[in-house]
Amino acid sequence: MAAAPAPQVCVMLRGITKTFGPIVAVDGVDLELRTGEIHAVVGENGAGKSTLMGVLHGLHAADAGEIVVDGVTRSFRSPREAIALGIGMVHQHFMLAASLTAAENIVLGFEPGTATRSSLSEAVSLGRTVAERFDLRVALDRPVRDLAIGAQQRVEVLKALYRGARILILDEPTAVLSPDEVESLFDRLRILRAGGITIVFISHKLREVMALSDRVTVMRRGRTVATLATTETTREQLAGLMVGSDASTNKPSVPKGRVAGGSPALSLRGIATPPRPGNAGLKSLDLDIAAGEIVGIAAIEGNGQADLLEIAAGVQAPLRGTVAMFGRDVTGEDIGRRRDVGLAYVPEDRHRDALALDATALESFNAVRRPQHWSDWLRPAASRSERRRVAELMRKFDVRPPDPLATCRSMSGGNQQKLVFAREFSRDPKVIVLGQPTRGIDIGASQALFGRIWAARDRGAGVLLVSADLDELFTVADRIVVLYEGCLAASLDPASAAPRDAGLYMTGARHAI
Repeated sequence: MAAAPAPQVCVMLRGITKTFGPIVAVDGVDLELRTGEIHAVVGENGAGKSTLMGVLHGLHAADAGEIVVDGVTRSFRSPREAIALGIGMVHQHFMLAASLTAAENIVLGFEPGTATRSSLSEAVSLGRTVAERFDLRVALDRPVRDLAIGAQQRVEVLKALYRGARILILDEPTAVLSPDEVESLFDRLRILRAGGITIVFISHKLREVMALSDRVTVMRRGRTVATLATTETTREQLAGLMVGSDASTNKPSVPKGRVAGGSPALSLRGIATPPRPGNAGLKSLDLDIAAGEIVGIAAIEGNGQADLLEIAAGVQAPLRGTVAMFGRDVTGEDIGRRRDVGLAYVPEDRHRDALALDATALESFNAVRRPQHWSDWLRPAASRSERRRVAELMRKFDVRPPDPLATCRSMSGGNQQKLVFAREFSRDPKVIVLGQPTRGIDIGASQALFGRIWAARDRGAGVLLVSADLDELFTVADRIVVLYEGCLAASLDPASAAPRDAGLYMTGARHAI
């Protein structure tokens, strides 16, 4: 019987090194990609995963090493040069023009027609051809801003495939997706693999890595520590390789219980918001969160959870209804005033709503400081004591580097998120509103943040937690509320229910309330 042919190597990275000033982000990395495989790359925040893939995609020029594509050594000075050789990348934060249609985004920069005239109908036709070929359906004639997150991601994938990508890099592709959307994405990626596309899957979610990938490379502190066949490893082994020690992915045992008596920490009554394309809005929602309770919100994208976060934080005003914190009506108060009475807010999109990327960590902290006296306006925001305070908080929350003068843009996505946590938890909050708090965060950092959430709960804070990760909700929350079409569909006890129960309510297959 003839032996199976050896898999064809399409890309080799040899000795890739990339530094940013004194920081060595990638240190002598070797990596081999094979045609028609799904190759996962895992590691803690700051391990160098995204930087390495940025070198392959032409976003960064390597300081040392070589890139070999189809046996030929290449040097990319821009993503366009990488795209010309069939290397496409879908970033964790989508790079789409919100006002343009899906079809226009797909062909942007590679429009059909002449140099002076391009046709939207031609763009839609070409986009539809690519979508049908790879079974990636999306409303091509709708503006991207009106599409759900999962559909926006399909637009990004189609954009890469339209440009001829045969090596597709996906950076944390499931971070913004519901469980159903994750399964749908995985089905499509398997179709792409069967068609000969090579997929690089950067993720922190080891369960997904085990379910999807053929091989997995583990990075730690800028270096590769192992490349393994997925069938020959376990989640526990991968977690240990990532952090350099034995690591458990099991749910920790944490005492749970509300603080008895008193007004709810957060109370929403009759909350209504307008429906929009891709968003059902909220329909007369009532929800109480007790002091000393974590309430998790489970919902498929577009069922009102984004409005719930913004109403609770004071970013958006409801059409109808009231919001109270510990019995105090704060409906008409903005987020600044709510911060003054104990609110902490970690929004879903840290780039859009939490950080100015070109600002320093110190400036990010001071951006939410409200002067209490006229003389505060004259106090230098960058005083030595303030720098020391911020540096200490950054160390406490393991933000790397712990430098108050480092720009937010220079940090990895996970360290940006830890910076937001450090800022929001710095004033002992009493009401905590969290949107996708561990998106883009590695296992060790997630467990540390869970610990801080539980500690705040045990001090009497009320916590509203929205997450697309059902495992996370069932790990962290004391109670899980399911939203469906802007209404409360169920209230579940994580001790007796299971993620599959939440899934039935999230899809409307079961309805209890």
